[in-house]
Amino acid sequence: MKGLNLGTGLFSEASKAAALSSYKIQHIPFEKIRPNDEAHGFSLDGIEELAESIADVGLEQNLVVEDAGDGNYNILTGRRRYYAIKLLRDNGSLAWKTVPCVVKNLAEMDLPLTEETKRTYAIVTTNAEQRKLTPADTAEMVKKLTKVYDELEANGAKPK
Repeated sequence: MKGLNLGTGLFSEASKAAALSSYKIQHIPFEKIRPNDEAHGFSLDGIEELAESIADVGLEQNLVVEDAGDGNYNILTGRRRYYAIKLLRDNGSLAWKTVPCVVKNLAEMDLPLTEETKRTYAIVTTNAEQRKLTPADTAEMVKKLTKVYDELEANGAKPK
């Protein structure tokens, strides 16, 4: 789905600056990270291959999480990477006691959306840009983005 420019122009300059200034990688204990499967809804096809790649060359992209407020973190982006790391750990790897993550504060996103819709937007746009989607993933993305765009329009924003 490359080339759709999903989300292009939606972030204000203040929102972009906040995102860049908060881009600090933290190493979070694996047990403190929660995959938030219900919010994602995207397939886990190819996890074994992803785990092999991570075992061979390491984690090329950190996870993006949000602080759950209870000492744990919910995944915004990186659910497939989380499950690949879990597979490696389940198979005896001792390399993944902590996972590199960026902790994102959704309240800093300068969009007229609820926190839940901001979460959905972050999840959907990242999945659209990162990998080839299955037909079911594409349908899920359209469903979720429709909700995001409906809320933006209801709040006076004009998504591009």
